[in-house]
Amino acid sequence: MSVLLFTFPEHSGIKKDWSFHMRLWGRLYTDGEKQREGLITVNIRKKEELTMHEAELTNALAQLAYDMDLERPVMVKKHWRDLYEFSRVVFLPQDFMDSVDFDRLVVEVISD
Repeated sequence: MSVLLFTFPEHSGIKKDWSFHMRLWGRLYTDGEKQREGLITVNIRKKEELTMHEAELTNALAQLAYDMDLERPVMVKKHWRDLYEFSRVVFLPQDFMDSVDFDRLVVEVISD
């Protein structure tokens, strides 16, 4: 199972047991123009280190798609790699099971 991992230095003053808020910001584009956007907040409980598993990200992405009135895109290895390396993923029409009427969906992870 892949894990999105965030670590903080000892001197940061962050306690061992706290909650972390992360946002997923989705933007839908057609012909290079933004058509609509959505933003959701994901709450994560921190223990020793902050981790976010693929299942949590998949659920958050499904919620973002639902809020934007879209079907959930299919996540393939390239999408996971882009998300973990760049905190950003771009979905094209072929990444959806049904036909869509837009050119791309851009999703970014924004940490508070």
